[in-house]
Amino acid sequence: MKILFKIIQPIYSVWSYLIFFLFVAVSLFITPLIIIAGGKNYIKPLMRYYRFWSDIWFALSFMKQDFTGYENIDSNRAYVVSGTHSSTLDLFACGSSIKMAYKTLAKVETGKIPLIGYLFKVACLFVDRSSPESRKKSLDLMIKTLREGTSILIMPEGTRNRTGKPLKEFHDGAFRIAIETQTPLLPMIVLHCRTLMPMDTWLVTPGTVSVRFLKPIDTTGMTEKDIPALKERVYKLQEEVILREDVFFRQVGKQELGKQEDSQIAN
Repeated sequence: MKILFKIIQPIYSVWSYLIFFLFVAVSLFITPLIIIAGGKNYIKPLMRYYRFWSDIWFALSFMKQDFTGYENIDSNRAYVVSGTHSSTLDLFACGSSIKMAYKTLAKVETGKIPLIGYLFKVACLFVDRSSPESRKKSLDLMIKTLREGTSILIMPEGTRNRTGKPLKEFHDGAFRIAIETQTPLLPMIVLHCRTLMPMDTWLVTPGTVSVRFLKPIDTTGMTEKDIPALKERVYKLQEEVILREDVFFRQVGKQELGKQEDSQIAN
């Protein structure tokens, strides 16, 4: 069975990538039309379109979706969404599960990727972390975006988590902007991606991608001095869900338990 899977997996992976590149090709034509038709409010129909394509990708890639916590979200208001990032698959999970209009805070380098960079430019807010001027500009844009009623997705880890830990250390950005704009902070956890699409290989494994939306945290009355406590609170909430539910860490937990049992027997 394992041998058969090793033969089929590369074929399946190529199929999944072909679906993605089809999305890119079609979107390069469709996206400008959506922007023209939508005017200043183009982000809402654009996100519906991207969600449609993400759902198609999941379906044609034989991936199942398990999204919960929508009862915690008020679709009539904006949030600072604090997401997790351990794999490229997170992008599809976010695109499919987030049902409100939102923009993603992204590294300025992503906008320079040929062809795909254009799609990032219209759906993201960029920041160059090496430039204080860029950070100030992106902060102003985030404030403007939130006040216009559009949510912002920020990965507090900054980049994909390549460590063996559930989460990398968080940056302050998501929590600072939530407090400065007095916007509720919505913790979001994407599960199983580092197992289904690991970063050290191009291969994809079919399975179930889960997303958990936790209860929003009200930032009303918080000030800059509350950033460390808010950051630690969200970190612990997300870490707890990952350790409890993510396939990767459940397997690690079993392995560690097995080692402990072997050690006890040896003694």
